Amino acid sequence: RVGEITDILGELHARVPITALLAHEETGNAVTYARDIRVARWCRKRGIPFREFRQHGVLRPNPGRDGWAARWEAHMERPRLAPPDALVAPDESRGPRGSHEVVAELGLGPATRAALRQNGGAREAGALLTSFLLARGREYRQTRGSPVLAWESCSRLSPHLAWGTMSVRRAYHGATRRLAQLGEPARIATEGLGAEDVALWRGSVKSFLSRLSWHCHFIQKLEDEPAIESMCMARSCETLRDGLDADVVAARLAAWQHGRTGYPMVDACMRALVATGWINFRMRAMLVSFASHHLWLDWRSF
Repeated sequence: RVGEITDILGELHARVPITALLAHEETGNAVTYARDIRVARWCRKRGIPFREFRQHGVLRPNPGRDGWAARWEAHMERPRLAPPDALVAPDESRGPRGSHEVVAELGLGPATRAALRQNGGAREAGALLTSFLLARGREYRQTRGSPVLAWESCSRLSPHLAWGTMSVRRAYHGATRRLAQLGEPARIATEGLGAEDVALWRGSVKSFLSRLSWHCHFIQKLEDEPAIESMCMARSCETLRDGLDADVVAARLAAWQHGRTGYPMVDACMRALVATGWINFRMRAMLVSFASHHLWLDWRSF
């Protein structure tokens, strides 16, 4: 369904009464947090239990930073629950719409490079994790920063972690299992891995595990201090861009958004992001840094 969440819940509740609402706990920004508050309020008014289940390492309510790393690892080590064998919708007359219908309704249009756009769903997420840990990720540690090589060597799991089709814990379990396999002589022999291969794989898997921790660590910063989403961490910087010509700012922003700044590396990365919906993390950092520091755009404008 597409629409305001409480409106959609109201429509569903009118057709088939909702007895409980279960969801994974989404840790995003102020927009998603406010949405979750609206959902909780909607449920309370109707006496509907609303339970959220944590699947990332972000702690809510926030217990403070002391001991965070140990709590994160303890949560990641917990066993995952087995998924249900099947789910049956109460209204069999209208099943889930296909992805093409949703794309059309959102007005996204056809992808210019459809082969590089990623499909959604838990099955697709699992396939990506498997291919990364068994084939694509061998040189992840060395190539994750390359705007060219990262297309294959990175996990490409970021949209799945963001939208909940894979939990950080599942990715963590897969990576730790792979790390254990790389210490098993029989498994190494079966895969035909030499000493150099094993060293590369072990380094890459360990780096991937550290990135999973980073993922939650930086989101936890927003939980600790939500104001940094809308205010400068150094409050003295709030007025640095005051007085800039609005037309100049708009022109610079448009040039940046469409890859027309005149800086080849920046423009190539932005055009790749627009065309495919993905760019590796170091190029994402470069794009935002360029916009803030070189184009002098307010980071809240993009």
